[in-house]
Amino acid sequence: MKMNRSRTNKLAVVIPLLLLPLFSLAQLPAYAPDRLVVKLADNVMQPEERLLILNNFSNGEVERLNNQFGFIRAERIYKGNVLDNSKMGMADISRLYLMHFSKELEMYEVIELYQATGYFEFVEPDYIGFAFGVTSDTFPNDPFFYRQWYLYNDSSFTLSTPAYDADIDMELGWLIETGKESVVLAIMDGGIRIDHPEFEGRLWVNKSEIPGNGKDDDYNGYSDDVNGYDFAYGDGDPSDDNGHGTAVAGLAAATGNNNSGYAGVDWNCKIMNCKVLEATGWGYYSVWIEGIYYAVNHGAHVINMSLGGESSSLGMAQAVEYAEANLVLVVAAMGNDGVGKSYYPAAIKNVIAVGSTDSDDKRSVDFLGKGTGGSNYGNHIDLVAPGNYIYILDHFNAFNYNYFGAGTSFSTPLVSGVASLLKAQDPARSPAEIRNILRMRSDDMIGLSGEDTPGWDRYYGYGRLNAFRALSKTTTHVQSFGEAVKVFPNPVQGKFNIVYRLFVDSDVHIRFYDRMGRLIRQPTLFQNQTIGTYSHTFSLSDMPGGVYYLKIEKEGQSSMHMIMIP
Repeated sequence: MKMNRSRTNKLAVVIPLLLLPLFSLAQLPAYAPDRLVVKLADNVMQPEERLLILNNFSNGEVERLNNQFGFIRAERIYKGNVLDNSKMGMADISRLYLMHFSKELEMYEVIELYQATGYFEFVEPDYIGFAFGVTSDTFPNDPFFYRQWYLYNDSSFTLSTPAYDADIDMELGWLIETGKESVVLAIMDGGIRIDHPEFEGRLWVNKSEIPGNGKDDDYNGYSDDVNGYDFAYGDGDPSDDNGHGTAVAGLAAATGNNNSGYAGVDWNCKIMNCKVLEATGWGYYSVWIEGIYYAVNHGAHVINMSLGGESSSLGMAQAVEYAEANLVLVVAAMGNDGVGKSYYPAAIKNVIAVGSTDSDDKRSVDFLGKGTGGSNYGNHIDLVAPGNYIYILDHFNAFNYNYFGAGTSFSTPLVSGVASLLKAQDPARSPAEIRNILRMRSDDMIGLSGEDTPGWDRYYGYGRLNAFRALSKTTTHVQSFGEAVKVFPNPVQGKFNIVYRLFVDSDVHIRFYDRMGRLIRQPTLFQNQTIGTYSHTFSLSDMPGGVYYLKIEKEGQSSMHMIMIP
């Protein structure tokens, strides 16, 4: 039964859940005892016939097994049009089904028997996974930004022991890119508070659907999916039941520079709300698989999955492969056990697997000072991002900014947010290109020396996320312009020179910023410059010693350079 949506008397129940893991793993079975995820062999029936025949299987061996084990019905996992050829691999989805039985199965014995019939590419349990959260100017004007040490760490944070600059350099990244509405970031989680002011005008909308009429107006297989869909309960109301999804969405994409609350990483992308977790924070793999196919087929560019399960799954691996083939990047959490352990989808090929660091850049080993938990590690980790003592949005009270939480659940949306900024910066970027930028432009050797060794390691991956360095890795054409810019002498002694070469006629803007991203000079404009090489002399002699940034722009393309004053 679907959880009552009423908010009355729920606060006293939900707050304790947010201060602890959403549930104990020991309370969860490994899989649904009365369901199977199956994929028919590719030579079995035509797509339009499969569902009908699977529910009335006349093959002797399969029919005998169905009768023996109390088969009730089969349903397509993805409800949309499986005959649509606009997506790579769409026809493959027509072979993926969920089989329901009237009694508990001797799971692996039953799987072996169905697999032996030769009618199935694979047969597997409908595994169960869960969320990974533990909860208690271009420099944005959001009033609580000072709490967001993970975006800008000036070492003043009081809930932990911070280190200066142990952050993702987001305030500098925003000088380059704050996001575009054309990019869609799918949040696959426990739902989102749709009316939260930080998401005003930001939610993805299915414009072909009429809200609240109980009909599938656009014939996509999902009724009332105006603001996404609730796959966990099978309806068009993907509201948040426990706060995890709202927190994750806020970290990735809360509107910044709006004089309200906190700033997310991407201020302008559209947020697709895919609810795939039950009210207490767990979910079936079949639901997650369906959510991935929906997000890909409805225009997502990045999928955030701050969740995971212990069991590998061919069904989920093929869904991720489908996303990759259709140029959609999947980002997932490593898990919170503090051990070398694999969770899925993080351990699936081409998924960006994200671990957690503290405000001193060390790998998280004690979430919220409770003496338990920590960031998982392993051979599949890609990078880490801040994930302990993270302030998050409250899904009950939209004006309460006193919640904080921890876990790789909250590291992951920081990476997803930067990935969506990279897509906004260059829409032609593929998932592989974005993965490479995030890996190669992360900050290496910032953690414990025994763990964070040079290059990739199993604790930090390629390093800690750095938004500024990632966004400075621009498109090939812009990079050529950047490489044609020289600043000397540097470190600066009084006056210094900026020399650049133009490959096309253009106006050129030059701006200077301090370490906090604040403009320290009125912009300098050089108009109507033709192809050629130019040299200009500047001085920052009135500025105190420290790090400053030069931004040089032409025709919307930019190049950033660090300037040191001794």
